[in-house]
Amino acid sequence: MGELKLTVTQAKREETIEKILKLVETEFEEVEVTVLFTKGLLEDAIRKVEERALLAPLKIINKN
Repeated sequence: MGELKLTVTQAKREETIEKILKLVETEFEEVEVTVLFTKGLLEDAIRKVEERALLAPLKIINKN
């Protein structure tokens, strides 16, 4: 698999963030979703992505 470079506009980034926030709101519609809850959820998601990246084999990371 070749190297992939992705450029995203600020508008697309903001649109994606809005979709993520809406997803959190709809997934937890039975409770009052606070900013603090959402922040914690997103921090957990970032940690999970980092953990998965750390588990990636070196042969994938060390492409010459």
